Amino acid sequence: MRISRKRCDYFPFCLSVRGPHNGVLPQQRRSKKGKNVGALRQMGGPSIIKGNDMPVAEIQSFLKEYFDVLQSQDIEQFDRVFHRGCVLYSAQDGVVVVRPFDEYRKMVQGRESPQSRGFGRADQILMIDVLSPDMALAKVRLRLFDNIMEDYLNLLRVDGKWTIAAKLFHRAETLAG
Repeated sequence: MRISRKRCDYFPFCLSVRGPHNGVLPQQRRSKKGKNVGALRQMGGPSIIKGNDMPVAEIQSFLKEYFDVLQSQDIEQFDRVFHRGCVLYSAQDGVVVVRPFDEYRKMVQGRESPQSRGFGRADQILMIDVLSPDMALAKVRLRLFDNIMEDYLNLLRVDGKWTIAAKLFHRAETLAG
């Protein structure tokens, strides 16, 4: 996996699996004034440091739980992963879809899971962008039934646990059945 660290005006510490560094990680980053502004390291997976350890490893673990809940459709796990105020958004065939938490929960609860129907998995974390110790953005790609989905997940740490506050989803591909 290629990992790069990007700098932008709004999200100064960004971890991405795509980037121009050909897998070479800068061990220390200094500002133009020579001050240490952060480090990137790998220890059992990538993490970002900004003063204190940023929560990349926690987010990666949380995203595994997100992938699991979409495959198993375990409603108790669903309630731990999605914040009750979460809203899902998509634009499909020119129609904007807005799906509040309760509506999405009923939909998940009322359908057979991909796992029980024998569908394979293809889980990928494409990007984690840490805004603060309690807020992040993740881009993921996964197989859901016969579709390859790409999601942007707005994450919040609430009472010490990561949760999805909002989700943008897009069907990137439909697999031939």
